[in-house]
Amino acid sequence: MRLAAILFVGMIFAGGCSTSLTRLELQGDQAGPAVYEFKEAIWRAHDGGVEVVGYGVMPFYNSPNSIGYEPRWPVSGSVVFRMHALVEGGGAVHITLLGPARELGPGDDEVLTGEGMGTAVETVDERTRRIELHEVPIKSRNRPGVKFTLSGTIVGGAAGENKFEHELRQFEVERGYRK
Repeated sequence: MRLAAILFVGMIFAGGCSTSLTRLELQGDQAGPAVYEFKEAIWRAHDGGVEVVGYGVMPFYNSPNSIGYEPRWPVSGSVVFRMHALVEGGGAVHITLLGPARELGPGDDEVLTGEGMGTAVETVDERTRRIELHEVPIKSRNRPGVKFTLSGTIVGGAAGENKFEHELRQFEVERGYRK
């Protein structure tokens, strides 16, 4: 039964990630890298640079037979993780990733923050920006003693100001769930 549940979650996760353009890898954990693939990332111009917000979705399976069973959550569903990044004109990046919030379902309340240099922003077309991150040092709130780095690509689409502000507010609300 557990093997079937694991395979079910794996198929959903693998199938949902095949079209993702924004993919970040967190290196430093002995168990291997954590991969964040985002469902949506949007950008806006900000003081000579680019500001980006995004979110991704992770499926979960919560059976009474599961190790971490929580009766108040549904048997299956999805939890959201979020990102906010500011890339300055000179290539400096400030980035925050929020793991899924426990208040909203199975989550780790993780807050990953980082600052680094050497980030490249490419204008793909009028509406699309591509941001390359290379080994940005990351601090983990849950594991402060581990040295992490973040690398990957953020591909953001243009959005209206209202949509951007809405997603930024969602990021701030979910950051508030972390105690």
